[in-house]
Amino acid sequence: MNFVELRGLVLTATGWTVEQFNDAPLPAVFDLLEYWAEHPPEHVIAAAVAGIKPKDHKKKREKKMYEQKTNKKPVINPFNPEAEAQLPEFARKARQMERDRRLQESAGSK
Repeated sequence: MNFVELRGLVLTATGWTVEQFNDAPLPAVFDLLEYWAEHPPEHVIAAAVAGIKPKDHKKKREKKMYEQKTNKKPVINPFNPEAEAQLPEFARKARQMERDRRLQESAGSK
């Protein structure tokens, strides 16, 4: 669970404001988590009964951060469920690039 998920859980289950959450001592938040491990909040139970699973926003955030940091999309998209299928082609291209680099090095040294 990351900070955003933790804050969302606490705010939803307690009705606290963001300011109240920010002012809460960390041990109190840990106490809540410990209690909820045995007695989940109503919204968590309702979601489980309805079969609703949390979405994985982490992959989207990581992809967005990568694109912002590098100003380009990944060569192989690890955020794509089909990424594993791309691996053989990616490996083939990497081997070809390495062969080309060695040829250039050997041509430059002669």
